[in-house]
Amino acid sequence: MILRLLIVFTVLISFLDCSFGQVLSFKYNTNNLYRMKIFAKQDIYIDGVFFRNVESMNKITIEPYDYLNIDDVTYTKVRALFSYFNKRSDKDTEYRFVRSETVSYMIAPNGNMIIEDRFSMPTKRNIPFFPGSVVSKGMKWGARGYEVHRVKDEIIKVPLDVDYIFRETVFRDGVPIGVFEVDYKVDWSVGSSKYFKRIKINSSSEYNWNMLFGILSEYKENFDIMIEYIPGSYNYLSTRHQGISVGTMEIIPIDVAKQYKLAGEIKEILKDAAVSPPENNEIKINISDILFDTGKTDIKPNYAELLKKLASKLREYPEVDIIVEGHTDDVGTREFNLKLSEDRARKVVSELIRGGVKPDKISYVGYGPDRPMFPNTSDENRAKNRRVEIKVIWGK
Repeated sequence: MILRLLIVFTVLISFLDCSFGQVLSFKYNTNNLYRMKIFAKQDIYIDGVFFRNVESMNKITIEPYDYLNIDDVTYTKVRALFSYFNKRSDKDTEYRFVRSETVSYMIAPNGNMIIEDRFSMPTKRNIPFFPGSVVSKGMKWGARGYEVHRVKDEIIKVPLDVDYIFRETVFRDGVPIGVFEVDYKVDWSVGSSKYFKRIKINSSSEYNWNMLFGILSEYKENFDIMIEYIPGSYNYLSTRHQGISVGTMEIIPIDVAKQYKLAGEIKEILKDAAVSPPENNEIKINISDILFDTGKTDIKPNYAELLKKLASKLREYPEVDIIVEGHTDDVGTREFNLKLSEDRARKVVSELIRGGVKPDKISYVGYGPDRPMFPNTSDENRAKNRRVEIKVIWGK
């Protein structure tokens, strides 16, 4: 009897191991925001000569908002904000905001994407792509994917034959995680193009897939991308990017009451600042020309202490990210004001990091005189335009 129970138990465990939770699929929920952060370290070569190291962060906010049935397949409609950040030097801790792009697309449970060719993001499409059946250890499949590359006004899609192999299912905090590998190589002569002549890509990744929520949990990629350009069409004959990228995704809970609570707590700390009520999952903090002496970038000591208190409060809200914007009036050259505003914003970020905010949660950008709140027609208006804005954001 005991032997029979052991056999039944073993068969049951085997059945669960082969079937339960092992259908890989996208399951974006319209009640959630999803935020993915990708950190990359790469060596860049220009015309075969080493140019520099780059450490960057890409942040992707995914907002599912509707569903559409196409040929009996339910696609999720998605709005996504792709933002790119880098560091001014290898010694920097702070990330600088560089650019962003908003994209709309649809995605099926198996990963098939419907997206207009005019978008340059996301750079990987139909990757990952799932077989639509139960996967088991050692299972292999293949699918067509694409990488998107852009030079100036030209966007091209590089077709890829992508190989997949499912390694195992592991449980983390009771959640089944599917571990699989994604590999592809291509040496593609572009053909008709204004700039591109040839593209060689070698990519090898390990993906961890949250099978309960149907989202990517984390991944790590080793990549080697070499691009040759048509002679005379571009600044170089070739570029090469070799490096590693690591990505993690989180679900962002949206709690409006909690947002209002944080706004009130910030106002208690920064009494001289204008703190907006939450709007579109964002709190704006406008600190007028009080942090710095004229033309300087050192924060006044009393305000440095307040920023440390703000950092301590923000640490209690791990779901938020922060971006610090520097602004100036129009007195002086634009170049001087751009650098001044960027240096000031960076100083605020440094102070918040010293107060305990994680570097990957915060970034800075300087707009100089380009985004005035009021016309620069009086000393009073100019004083209002000299400001630092801190944006506390959920998911963006």
